[in-house]
Amino acid sequence: MAFTTRPGKVQPGTPPFEIPRYGILSTTTTQQFKNMVGIR
Repeated sequence: MAFTTRPGKVQPGTPPFEIPRYGILSTTTTQQFKNMVGIR
């Protein structure tokens, strides 16, 4: 199975098959992850 992703946060009312996602790789640091999801 393959799919594409569109980065972003989910908002109320977002269609289930169009939910944006963040790409997290093995090289993503904790700080980068925090920045993606809005944690300081």
